[in-house]
Amino acid sequence: MDCTANGVGFTAEELRVLLKVAAKDDASRNMRGVHISVVEGQNRSWARVTDGDKSLELDGTSDGELNGEWFVDRGFLEMAVRLVVGVKAVLRLAFSGASLHRAIREENGVETGSLEAPNDAAIADVSFPWNREALKLPSKTRRIAHCSAMPGASAALLPVIQNALGVDTFDLYPPESPDHPWVFVVNADGQTTARGTLKTALSVASTTDEEGEEDPESEEKPKRRGRKARQQELVQ
Repeated sequence: MDCTANGVGFTAEELRVLLKVAAKDDASRNMRGVHISVVEGQNRSWARVTDGDKSLELDGTSDGELNGEWFVDRGFLEMAVRLVVGVKAVLRLAFSGASLHRAIREENGVETGSLEAPNDAAIADVSFPWNREALKLPSKTRRIAHCSAMPGASAALLPVIQNALGVDTFDLYPPESPDHPWVFVVNADGQTTARGTLKTALSVASTTDEEGEEDPESEEKPKRRGRKARQQELVQ
Protein backbone atom coordinates (compact mmCIF):
# COMPACT_ATOMS: atom_id res chain seq x y z
CA MET A 1 0.00 0.00 0.00
CA ASP A 2 1.25 3.45 -0.88
CA CYS A 3 -0.03 6.96 -1.45
CA THR A 4 1.10 9.54 -4.00
CA ALA A 5 -0.37 12.75 -5.36
CA ASN A 6 -2.18 10.52 -7.91
CA GLY A 7 -4.03 8.47 -5.31
CA VAL A 8 -3.81 5.51 -2.95
CA GLY A 9 -2.38 2.30 -4.40
CA PHE A 10 -2.81 -1.37 -3.50
CA THR A 11 -1.48 -4.63 -4.87
CA ALA A 12 -4.10 -7.18 -5.85
CA GLU A 13 -3.22 -9.28 -2.79
CA GLU A 14 -3.57 -6.36 -0.39
CA LEU A 15 -6.95 -5.34 -1.77
CA ARG A 16 -8.28 -8.89 -1.81
CA VAL A 17 -7.40 -9.48 1.85
CA LEU A 18 -9.10 -6.20 2.78
CA LEU A 19 -12.23 -7.37 0.96
CA LYS A 20 -11.98 -10.73 2.73
CA VAL A 21 -12.34 -8.99 6.11
CA ALA A 22 -14.79 -6.22 5.14
CA ALA A 23 -18.50 -6.88 5.69
CA LYS A 24 -20.29 -8.50 2.75
CA ASP A 25 -23.88 -8.01 3.91
CA ASP A 26 -25.71 -5.17 2.18
CA ALA A 27 -27.40 -4.37 5.49
CA SER A 28 -23.99 -3.58 7.06
CA ARG A 29 -23.71 -0.28 5.20
CA ASN A 30 -21.19 1.25 7.60
CA MET A 31 -18.82 -1.72 7.22
CA ARG A 32 -19.36 -2.79 3.61
CA GLY A 33 -16.24 -1.19 2.19
CA VAL A 34 -12.74 0.05 2.99
CA HIS A 35 -12.00 3.11 5.11
CA ILE A 36 -8.93 4.97 3.83
CA SER A 37 -7.13 7.75 5.67
CA VAL A 38 -4.17 9.91 4.61
CA VAL A 39 -2.87 12.88 6.59
CA GLU A 40 -1.07 15.61 4.68
CA GLY A 41 2.54 16.06 5.72
CA GLN A 42 2.86 12.55 7.20
CA ASN A 43 4.60 9.66 5.49
CA ARG A 44 1.95 7.00 6.25
CA SER A 45 -1.45 5.99 4.92
CA TRP A 46 -4.04 3.60 6.37
CA ALA A 47 -6.73 1.27 5.06
CA ARG A 48 -9.16 -0.21 7.60
CA VAL A 49 -11.90 -2.84 7.39
CA THR A 50 -14.13 -4.74 9.81
CA ASP A 51 -17.16 -7.01 9.76
CA GLY A 52 -17.92 -6.65 13.47
CA ASP A 53 -16.13 -9.87 14.47
CA LYS A 54 -12.68 -9.23 13.02
CA SER A 55 -10.75 -6.19 11.87
CA LEU A 56 -7.69 -5.37 9.77
CA GLU A 57 -5.60 -2.24 9.36
CA LEU A 58 -2.96 -1.87 6.64
CA ASP A 59 -0.34 0.79 7.29
CA GLY A 60 1.40 1.96 4.12
CA THR A 61 3.67 4.74 2.92
CA SER A 62 2.75 8.21 1.66
CA ASP A 63 4.72 10.92 -0.11
CA GLY A 64 2.80 13.52 1.90
CA GLU A 65 1.11 15.09 -1.12
CA LEU A 66 -2.42 13.80 -0.54
CA ASN A 67 -4.78 14.49 2.34
CA GLY A 68 -8.21 13.04 3.01
CA GLU A 69 -10.50 10.40 4.47
CA TRP A 70 -12.80 8.20 2.39
CA PHE A 71 -15.06 5.16 2.73
CA VAL A 72 -14.90 3.26 -0.57
CA ASP A 73 -17.78 1.05 -1.66
CA ARG A 74 -17.06 -2.68 -1.71
CA GLY A 75 -18.81 -3.20 -5.06
CA PHE A 76 -16.52 -0.77 -6.86
CA LEU A 77 -13.40 -2.34 -5.34
CA GLU A 78 -14.52 -5.84 -6.34
CA MET A 79 -14.68 -4.68 -9.96
CA ALA A 80 -11.52 -2.57 -9.82
CA VAL A 81 -9.28 -5.29 -8.38
CA ARG A 82 -9.78 -7.29 -11.59
CA LEU A 83 -7.52 -4.76 -13.33
CA VAL A 84 -4.49 -5.99 -11.40
CA VAL A 85 -5.16 -9.68 -10.69
CA GLY A 86 -2.42 -11.78 -12.25
CA VAL A 87 -0.20 -8.85 -13.23
CA LYS A 88 2.61 -6.97 -11.47
CA ALA A 89 0.75 -3.71 -11.11
CA VAL A 90 -0.79 -1.40 -8.55
CA LEU A 91 -4.44 -0.43 -8.44
CA ARG A 92 -4.47 3.28 -7.67
CA LEU A 93 -7.66 4.90 -6.40
CA ALA A 94 -7.64 8.36 -8.00
CA PHE A 95 -9.53 10.47 -5.47
CA SER A 96 -10.77 13.90 -6.48
CA GLY A 97 -11.51 15.87 -3.34
CA ALA A 98 -14.02 13.83 -1.35
CA SER A 99 -15.09 11.78 -4.40
CA LEU A 100 -13.86 8.69 -6.24
CA HIS A 101 -14.85 8.02 -9.85
CA ARG A 102 -11.71 6.37 -11.24
CA ALA A 103 -9.28 3.55 -10.48
CA ILE A 104 -6.03 3.18 -12.43
CA ARG A 105 -3.83 0.20 -13.22
CA GLU A 106 -0.30 1.46 -12.74
CA GLU A 107 2.77 -0.46 -13.90
CA ASN A 108 6.19 0.99 -13.05
CA GLY A 109 4.57 4.37 -12.49
CA VAL A 110 2.80 4.35 -15.87
CA GLU A 111 -0.99 4.12 -16.31
CA THR A 112 -1.87 1.05 -18.40
CA GLY A 113 -5.61 0.79 -17.77
CA SER A 114 -8.48 2.28 -15.81
CA LEU A 115 -12.02 1.77 -14.54
CA GLU A 116 -14.55 4.59 -14.48
CA ALA A 117 -17.35 4.69 -11.89
CA PRO A 118 -20.60 6.33 -13.09
CA ASN A 119 -21.56 6.97 -9.47
CA ASP A 120 -19.35 8.21 -6.67
CA ALA A 121 -17.60 5.18 -5.13
CA ALA A 122 -16.64 7.18 -2.03
CA ILE A 123 -19.71 6.92 0.18
CA ALA A 124 -20.50 9.95 2.29
CA ASP A 125 -22.15 10.05 5.72
CA VAL A 126 -20.87 6.64 6.83
CA SER A 127 -20.21 6.03 10.54
CA PHE A 128 -17.38 3.54 10.20
CA PRO A 129 -17.20 1.61 13.52
CA TRP A 130 -13.44 1.48 14.11
CA ASN A 131 -12.24 0.44 17.56
CA ARG A 132 -8.67 1.74 17.77
CA GLU A 133 -8.39 0.72 21.43
CA ALA A 134 -8.89 -2.95 20.51
CA LEU A 135 -5.62 -2.88 18.54
CA LYS A 136 -3.60 -1.88 21.58
CA LEU A 137 -0.98 -4.51 22.36
CA PRO A 138 -1.22 -6.10 25.82
CA SER A 139 1.36 -5.63 28.53
CA LYS A 140 4.24 -8.09 28.32
CA THR A 141 3.97 -8.74 32.06
CA ARG A 142 0.30 -9.73 32.22
CA ARG A 143 -0.84 -13.33 32.60
CA ILE A 144 -2.12 -15.03 29.46
CA ALA A 145 -5.81 -15.92 29.55
CA HIS A 146 -6.13 -19.70 29.35
CA CYS A 147 -9.85 -20.02 28.67
CA SER A 148 -10.29 -18.64 25.16
CA ALA A 149 -9.63 -20.13 21.75
CA MET A 150 -9.29 -18.82 18.24
CA PRO A 151 -11.90 -20.23 15.84
CA GLY A 152 -10.43 -22.09 12.87
CA ALA A 153 -11.94 -19.66 10.34
CA SER A 154 -10.15 -16.77 12.06
CA ALA A 155 -6.84 -18.62 12.23
CA ALA A 156 -7.06 -19.34 8.50
CA LEU A 157 -7.09 -15.61 7.77
CA LEU A 158 -3.57 -15.05 9.10
CA PRO A 159 -1.71 -16.97 6.33
CA VAL A 160 -3.71 -14.99 3.75
CA ILE A 161 -2.49 -11.72 5.27
CA GLN A 162 1.08 -13.06 5.43
CA ASN A 163 0.93 -13.93 1.74
CA ALA A 164 -0.47 -10.51 0.84
CA LEU A 165 2.45 -8.79 2.58
CA GLY A 166 5.06 -11.34 1.50
CA VAL A 167 6.21 -12.41 4.98
CA ASP A 168 6.51 -15.77 6.76
CA THR A 169 5.80 -14.81 10.38
CA PHE A 170 3.42 -12.81 12.52
CA ASP A 171 3.02 -11.87 16.19
CA LEU A 172 -0.14 -13.10 17.90
CA TYR A 173 -1.36 -11.82 21.27
CA PRO A 174 -3.99 -13.78 23.25
CA PRO A 175 -6.81 -11.77 24.83
CA GLU A 176 -6.63 -10.64 28.42
CA SER A 177 -10.16 -11.96 29.00
CA PRO A 178 -12.46 -14.37 27.10
CA ASP A 179 -14.67 -11.58 25.77
CA HIS A 180 -11.73 -9.65 24.27
CA PRO A 181 -10.28 -10.32 20.79
CA TRP A 182 -6.92 -11.73 19.84
CA VAL A 183 -4.56 -9.13 18.37
CA PHE A 184 -2.14 -9.89 15.52
CA VAL A 185 0.68 -7.89 13.96
CA VAL A 186 2.32 -8.64 10.61
CA ASN A 187 5.51 -6.64 10.09
CA ALA A 188 6.76 -6.71 6.53
CA ASP A 189 10.22 -5.70 5.33
CA GLY A 190 8.54 -3.75 2.53
CA GLN A 191 6.35 -0.70 2.73
CA THR A 192 3.20 -2.17 4.28
CA THR A 193 2.46 -3.59 7.74
CA ALA A 194 -0.76 -5.00 9.16
CA ARG A 195 -2.51 -5.14 12.49
CA GLY A 196 -5.91 -6.50 13.41
CA THR A 197 -8.22 -8.35 15.76
CA LEU A 198 -9.90 -11.75 15.73
CA LYS A 199 -12.92 -12.64 17.82
CA THR A 200 -12.40 -15.30 20.49
CA ALA A 201 -14.38 -18.45 21.12
CA LEU A 202 -15.42 -19.01 24.74
CA SER A 203 -14.24 -22.23 26.39
CA VAL A 204 -16.07 -24.18 29.06
CA ALA A 205 -13.69 -22.81 31.69
CA SER A 206 -14.76 -19.25 30.89
CA THR A 207 -18.40 -19.98 31.78
CA THR A 208 -17.73 -21.59 35.19
CA ASP A 209 -16.86 -20.11 38.57
CA GLU A 210 -13.79 -20.95 40.62
CA GLU A 211 -15.42 -24.07 42.11
CA GLY A 212 -16.36 -25.43 38.69
CA GLU A 213 -20.06 -24.50 38.83
CA GLU A 214 -21.67 -23.12 35.70
CA ASP A 215 -22.14 -19.37 35.64
CA PRO A 216 -25.91 -18.77 35.92
CA GLU A 217 -25.56 -15.57 33.85
CA SER A 218 -24.11 -17.42 30.88
CA GLU A 219 -26.87 -18.05 28.34
CA GLU A 220 -24.94 -20.40 26.11
CA LYS A 221 -22.63 -23.20 27.29
CA PRO A 222 -20.06 -24.32 24.70
CA LYS A 223 -19.52 -28.06 24.41
CA ARG A 224 -16.34 -29.41 25.99
CA ARG A 225 -13.81 -30.61 23.45
CA GLY A 226 -10.70 -32.69 23.97
CA ARG A 227 -7.19 -31.26 23.84
CA LYS A 228 -6.49 -32.75 20.42
CA ALA A 229 -9.65 -31.27 18.93
CA ARG A 230 -8.82 -27.81 20.30
CA GLN A 231 -5.29 -28.01 18.87
CA GLN A 232 -6.66 -28.95 15.45
CA GLU A 233 -9.06 -26.01 15.60
CA LEU A 234 -6.20 -23.56 16.15
CA VAL A 235 -4.23 -24.74 13.13
CA GLN A 236 -7.07 -25.14 10.63
